Amino acid sequence: GDEISRFGCSGAGGRRFRTERRLGADSWQAAEAGLAAIVPRPLARFILIEPRLWACLFIWAVRRLDQASPGAYRYDRGLGWVVNLVIALVVVEGTVVDVVVALVAPGSFWVWVVLGAHLYALVMLLGMRASFVTRPHLLEGSALRLRDGIFNEVAVPYGSIVQARTVRRANFGRSGFKVDHEELTAVLAFGDATVVISLDPARTITVNGQFCPTPLAS
Repeated sequence: GDEISRFGCSGAGGRRFRTERRLGADSWQAAEAGLAAIVPRPLARFILIEPRLWACLFIWAVRRLDQASPGAYRYDRGLGWVVNLVIALVVVEGTVVDVVVALVAPGSFWVWVVLGAHLYALVMLLGMRASFVTRPHLLEGSALRLRDGIFNEVAVPYGSIVQARTVRRANFGRSGFKVDHEELTAVLAFGDATVVISLDPARTITVNGQFCPTPLAS
């Protein structure tokens, strides 16, 4: 009975993946939707974080970047130096700790455990940096696609946009995608926000592959 249940769940996930692809979702959004048919969606997103980081690293390494496409806009310039500094600190700290552990417990398996942990952390940080570079904002044929590395993707159909204007709103670092339901606003910024987009509340936007009501401004 359990085996049949697991087979049925995997079949449901595959069908959901194929359906999402037919509806125009990219492969990662479709994979998340397929997993969400088996496990809760937050868990599905978490499971896919590491594979997506590895994919971004590969794309970065071979320079197959979306930013080379017309209508691509980088957003990480104000934050790139922070991530690079963290990566450098992890390299230095990791080297010091690895040497200390090797001196204190020479030949111990802990030497390899600590080294592996530091290398894994370094790869994940590099993957995060790569995701900021390889996943820029995009002006597509039918929608504005706003990205936050591998963490968030918001697709705004042009028909949902009422107005866009330049502003400067203070923000330090990465904001993530935050919605203020009282103010009916949302923010997605790296460093200071420089553009405000007013949206039609009667329309919908797509957040991480799911249709959502629009806040009035984003």
